[in-house]
Amino acid sequence: MKFILPMPPSINQTYGINNKSVMYKRTVVKDWEEAAGYAILQQWKAPRIVCEFNMKVEITWYFKTKRDIDSGIKILLDLLQKQGIYKNDSQIVDMVMKKVLNFDEKNPRVEVDIYEIG
Repeated sequence: MKFILPMPPSINQTYGINNKSVMYKRTVVKDWEEAAGYAILQQWKAPRIVCEFNMKVEITWYFKTKRDIDSGIKILLDLLQKQGIYKNDSQIVDMVMKKVLNFDEKNPRVEVDIYEIG
């Protein structure tokens, strides 16, 4: 399975803490989850069956500026789980990540390839 998704917010933009010291998800994240979730629904051609096997995930980040390679990983993996690609991201037993800078400055994105491991 392959998905091309908008670039998720960095970890520094993901969570905030209110005046009662309660952590919350920021609006920018909720907006990204909605847009990326819709992109997954449009691209998911296979029957919508939740994978129960171990998985290998290959992630290619197409950044328009310098950014840490792991800055959007948690929100991305959580979204794939929320969308029903797999039951839990603990099923990922092999992960490869690649970072591409300035490849397409007008189209920053993340491409995710997911493979079941029997």
